Amino acid sequence: MSAPHPTVTTGLFLLLLQEDGRPEALGQYTGYGLAGAMLADLAAAGRVDVADEGHLIQVTDPTPTGDPLLDEGLTRFLGHDGKRVSIALTTIGRTLEHAVGDYLAERGVVEVEEGGWLGLKPRRYPEADGSMEAELREGLIEVLRGAEPTLQQHAMLGLISALEIPTAVFDKQDTGLTNRELKARAAELRESAGPAVAGVSRAVRAMHAAVMTGALSANVSDR
Repeated sequence: MSAPHPTVTTGLFLLLLQEDGRPEALGQYTGYGLAGAMLADLAAAGRVDVADEGHLIQVTDPTPTGDPLLDEGLTRFLGHDGKRVSIALTTIGRTLEHAVGDYLAERGVVEVEEGGWLGLKPRRYPEADGSMEAELREGLIEVLRGAEPTLQQHAMLGLISALEIPTAVFDKQDTGLTNRELKARAAELRESAGPAVAGVSRAVRAMHAAVMTGALSANVSDR
């Protein structure tokens, strides 16, 4: 099966892979990002929207898209119709990595290496065909340098900014930008990238706030 044209979901997945095929160690952030990417793809396909000023999932068309990965995502979002975006992204993102990895493996883009005995180690996804990611990165770097983004590029870079990982995904030697310039350009794109990206940003901020609250509580209790 030939390599597919990258969607926001598959593109973000490839960008989050390290050289050895392991996903970036972002904890729950990886799931938030992939679920947000899926939401962006389904919104572009006219299947899902975000209501209540960006806070609630609204399935506008439950008919299949014809793409197996997007249709699996649509099924997952159907189960969260009318629910808060933050809850949907958290729940859907927990198991989305395997679904995306399997989809790309079936199309010859990556290979799947299971995580050892009982799956105690993370899965690895070494690339079998690096052309898809190479072309993707080339286009995104042009956008970071000031080119006008496509809808998919806009969402991908916005999500990378929302996850706070632009300097982990892009090397300044490739972009020609300083870390500050890279973060600023990605943040600029994030601000106008739509409700899926906004939902991921809120989820990440909420997690940061929870961590800070926990740390402050621990410090107080230790006194």
